[in-house]
Amino acid sequence: PQGAVGLALSLDIDFEEAAASDLRRRALEQQVTEDVTRALIVPKHRVQLVSIQRGGSVVALFNILPEDHNLPPTPIQLAQYLARQLSDPASHLLRGPCTQFATSAVATAPYNAPPALALSQSLASGPGGALSA
Repeated sequence: PQGAVGLALSLDIDFEEAAASDLRRRALEQQVTEDVTRALIVPKHRVQLVSIQRGGSVVALFNILPEDHNLPPTPIQLAQYLARQLSDPASHLLRGPCTQFATSAVATAPYNAPPALALSQSLASGPGGALSA
């Protein structure tokens, strides 16, 4: 997505246990997305979970999307804010049910959304391509 920033969030959670079934994997995806959204203090439509991957533990890949009309904070400012929360035990990030296990947050180029995700977001888009609230 144009103007988006990728974010790789590593969590010290055993992947095999956390994603042992489709139901547990979906629950993990939902909870980690809620945790990141809460930590960034942004509407849900700005945080796009692209995938959960195995990387020794769990690596959640996100796109942080720009606000309509490019209002601040920008996606890169949000990624930096999230990374700074790793050093604050009282932060929203480290108080989340899943993200309390966060060990690193790395800003990257935006990730390509899987075709099913891109289609579902396209169908949920409102006027101007922005996701409906």
